[in-house]
Amino acid sequence: MKLKLVAGWDAALTYDALRKRSEDGPSDRHRTDGDPVFVGREELLGSLVDAISEPDRRGTYLVSGYRGAGKMADFLEPHDPTQAKAIYAAAAARGDPEALVHVVLSVPDRPSQELVDKLVATRDWAAIGRAGREVADSEAARILLVAAAENKHVPSMAELVIRSPMYGGVEGTRWNDALIASGDGSELFRAASELAGSDPQQALVLMIEAANFEHEEAMAEVVIRSPANADAAQTNLNRLNKLRRWDLLEAAARGVEAYDPERAATIRAVVEARRDGEHGQPPAEGNAPDHAA
Repeated sequence: MKLKLVAGWDAALTYDALRKRSEDGPSDRHRTDGDPVFVGREELLGSLVDAISEPDRRGTYLVSGYRGAGKMADFLEPHDPTQAKAIYAAAAARGDPEALVHVVLSVPDRPSQELVDKLVATRDWAAIGRAGREVADSEAARILLVAAAENKHVPSMAELVIRSPMYGGVEGTRWNDALIASGDGSELFRAASELAGSDPQQALVLMIEAANFEHEEAMAEVVIRSPANADAAQTNLNRLNKLRRWDLLEAAARGVEAYDPERAATIRAVVEARRDGEHGQPPAEGNAPDHAA
């Protein structure tokens, strides 16, 4: 991208040009045509771009980070990818985790074992887990994810469960048990959602565990996916009623309707009765009517 300096320069032109560049299409970390190659920092950079592209919010912004983390490289890369690459390489050589992640993900094939080991040696498990999720090479991904999961990084445990068909039953069982033991309802829900198409039975087990750890969307999913498990369905209907999550009960009714219209109608009747009660006399506490039979 080239911006011509002119008399009476308006800084807004810079931001408008950046906005146009981002709207041209998604970036690809393997492109070599000089387009931006931001890896692993899309959310952070997106927040910054959103801020500086608003006319009433333009001003001075501080980008902070450890020395050698690649702060300059992030902004230099759209204009001079060669220089940015050199900066990332120098930061990676000093052992900076974020720079190492960038270098690992920039390798088009399999990153070297030395590079993978150097990233693991930083013990930045969040960065290591992110690299494991995004790296193209499956063996490098496994090494990074296992290293992070063995050090209690729960998203990496979930990723290993999701990829368990690739790695074999024993390893899948190991991380399945570890993920459940973590008690992280959000990651259990994510793993269950990802496995729903390839392994619906295992997905339901994880979804029930997520619901047991008070993940409310998981409660609704258990109701929908448990036509043969009346106890689990009823338990989670009761939970959603007590939480007054009418939106999730309605979603559950829509999901159940395809295979049990009568049950779906019963769920809707309960929702309407409870809503009416909120506008008048509050309903008595207790379980929802048993409509799972």
